[in-house]
Amino acid sequence: MNSNISIQRIFYFLFCLSFLSLCPRGLAQSKDSFVWNVLPNSSIMIHGSSNVNTFGCASTGAFKSKPIEGTAGQGKVSLKGSISIAINQLDCKNRMLNKDLRNTLKADQYPTLTIHFVSLDRMPQMGANSETINGTVLIELAGKRKNFNLKYALTRTKEGLLLEGGRLFTFSDFELTPPHKIGGLIKVRDNFDVNFSLRLAE
Repeated sequence: MNSNISIQRIFYFLFCLSFLSLCPRGLAQSKDSFVWNVLPNSSIMIHGSSNVNTFGCASTGAFKSKPIEGTAGQGKVSLKGSISIAINQLDCKNRMLNKDLRNTLKADQYPTLTIHFVSLDRMPQMGANSETINGTVLIELAGKRKNFNLKYALTRTKEGLLLEGGRLFTFSDFELTPPHKIGGLIKVRDNFDVNFSLRLAE
């Protein structure tokens, strides 16, 4: 009888030990997350070229933004948040090119360019050094929505964080025809760069 009781106690002890070893591991599992607020001194640039020269179109006013929220899980970081700028706020330092670009991007019908943040391939370290992270964004332009992969550079500054990213696109990505001016003698090439520099507060 005593032998049976001893065996039962041993099994009970092993069961408790196994249970306790599993519990802390389960309780410790929690998804890492962050929230970044986009500050007003952020900027968006579009760079392009023609058969004559190159040009840059900078955002001239504040743009709308939703906080960038990241949650780690299933091998990647899911993101929420976006930045939007009015097409008419892009200034190419050339009145005719401004007009042609706005017409090309259908600014009257679709007045904003929006970048939706979709995912990162890993959780940012957010240490003292700059780091490069791969990510996915959804670009909403001229009534079209398309996903694109790009690389971010994330740098810690005295004010907070600096998130820089960009990618080469084509007007045909959004089923658009490059603008032209002066009777078509100067033609804008199909490729253009969209770059953003976001100042973030954690």
